[in-house]
Amino acid sequence: MSNLAVIERGELGSRNDFGAAITCRWLETVRGCIEVGGLLLNAKDALPHGEFGQMVREQLPFGWRTANMLMTIARHPVLADALRIGRRPGANH
Repeated sequence: MSNLAVIERGELGSRNDFGAAITCRWLETVRGCIEVGGLLLNAKDALPHGEFGQMVREQLPFGWRTANMLMTIARHPVLADALRIGRRPGANH
């Protein structure tokens, strides 16, 4: 049975189950941050002058600081590459 199936059914009982569940959700979170950062970069390039800022102020659930951090993460070659191959930078596994 896959770790994801165990997580989805909530059958967490062992250290390995919890470790797998936490790792799975962590990777989803990291992937989401990089994807959102990429979307922000695309929007910044595509939208007419002033509309990107208006979107951040009026339509997003976070502000400028978070938007800038997400774009920085998305541009980072080591982080983006680590995500693509499914491991975190510096991991020993």
